Amino acid sequence: VWNEQEASIRIRVLPPPWRTWWAYTLYSIAFIGIIFGSFRFFIIRERLKSKLELEHLELRKMQELDKMKSQFFANISHELRTPLTLILGPVKQMFKDTFRGDPKTILGMVIRNGNRLMNLINQLLDYSKLEAGSVKLQVSEGDMVSFLKLMFAHFESSAQSRDIKYVFQSDASRILIFFDKKQFENIMINLLGNAFKFTDEGGEIILRINK
Repeated sequence: VWNEQEASIRIRVLPPPWRTWWAYTLYSIAFIGIIFGSFRFFIIRERLKSKLELEHLELRKMQELDKMKSQFFANISHELRTPLTLILGPVKQMFKDTFRGDPKTILGMVIRNGNRLMNLINQLLDYSKLEAGSVKLQVSEGDMVSFLKLMFAHFESSAQSRDIKYVFQSDASRILIFFDKKQFENIMINLLGNAFKFTDEGGEIILRINK
């Protein structure tokens, strides 16, 4: 026993800086910041991805719209050419004194196709309505047989000049239905125009109505 009254020293060992309360506080803040940053990164990435997809969709829609516009003008050009051909054919024959038919009938056909041209021009003037999607069917009741006979008559001179057998057939003398006369006229003129376009001289075209 060296001494009955010992001397003591109290020593407190402090933790290293990386294990202090403020270090843990920084760790927590950094961890929360990483989670928040990652979450924000994924949100921004998804937004950018959605934006790119939307831009791609809009670009594709614009391309489709341009294609539709080109097709529309091509169709209108084709439809303008058909009545012009029907008008010029007999007029040229009359001018060359090679026409062998009733002039009054031909003049009636010229007037009908002239009205047809006027309707097509009105369609071009109404093109803004097509773009806006505001074109609506104007449906009314009518006799399909008499209506198609009138469409049939538009092409009779072309059939005669090209020696095409041109026949109109119907299993009923009168068929009343509801339809848009203007739009259906566009359809029939286009169909008959294509029929004459792809039928050789001496061929046969039949317009048949089945009830």
